[in-house]
Amino acid sequence: MNKYALWRRHSDAVNIRLLHRWLKPAKTDAILKTDLFDESSSTGIYPALALYAKTIVGIDIAEPVIRAAADQYPEIRAVPADVRAIPFKDAQFDAIFSNSTLDHFTARSDIETSIGELGRVLKNNGILIITLDNISNPVVALRNALPSNLLRRFGILPYFIGKSVSAAQLHEMLRKAGFRIIKTEYILHAPRIFAVAASRLLQAIAGKKIQDKFLSFLMRWEGLSQLPAQSLTGYFTAVKAVKNNAIAP
Repeated sequence: MNKYALWRRHSDAVNIRLLHRWLKPAKTDAILKTDLFDESSSTGIYPALALYAKTIVGIDIAEPVIRAAADQYPEIRAVPADVRAIPFKDAQFDAIFSNSTLDHFTARSDIETSIGELGRVLKNNGILIITLDNISNPVVALRNALPSNLLRRFGILPYFIGKSVSAAQLHEMLRKAGFRIIKTEYILHAPRIFAVAASRLLQAIAGKKIQDKFLSFLMRWEGLSQLPAQSLTGYFTAVKAVKNNAIAP
C-alpha cells in the first residue's frame, strides 16, 4: 500500500471540495485534467470530475502514472502528453482542472507556456481551475529553497519541487492568455510536515475509525481560508478563471 495513502485522501478531499464550489452543476461534454498523479496514487479526483462531464481526459508525462491511473479508471481517456504542448485542437474542452501541475517545472517561463496551451484548448467561456504552490506561505518558500533531492531522500515529499509564482504573477499570466480572473483562494492549510508524518503513523497503526477522525480534524484547518491571513497558511494558491476571447491580446 502507498505509505502516503491517508494523506492523499485528505489532499483529494480538499481538491474535490474546491471543485464542487467552483464548477457549474450542469454536465458538460469534456473536462481536461492536466496530470494523473492523484488517480495513480489514490482514489483521486476522477469520481468527482465525472459528475460534471461526459468525458474526462487526463494527460501526464509519466507512462507509469498513466498506466496506473488507467488501470484504476478505464473510463478516463489517459493520454501521454506534456502540458507545455498539449496534443489537442483548439477549443476542445469545456473546463480544465489543473491541480499542482505547473509547479513542477524548472523555469517560470514553462508555467507561462503551459497556461497559453490551457487557454488554447479551452472553449471560449470555459472554466479553468488551477492550483500552484503558494510561495507566500513561508513554509512553502523555505521548502522550495531546499534541494529537492534532499526532501525526497528523507521522505518529506515523493516528487520533484519546481518553480512557482505569486498570485499576482499568476493573475498576470492568465490575463495575457485571455483569461478573466473570477476568484482566488488559498487551500490546504493543515501544517503539512506534521500532518504527513501523523498520517503515515496512523495509517500504519490505527483503524479506520481513528483515521476518519484524523481526516475530519485535518479538514477543519480549511476554515483558515476564510481569514485575512489565508495566504500565509495555505499551501496552494487556487484560482478560478474564465476564458474570454474578447480580452485576449
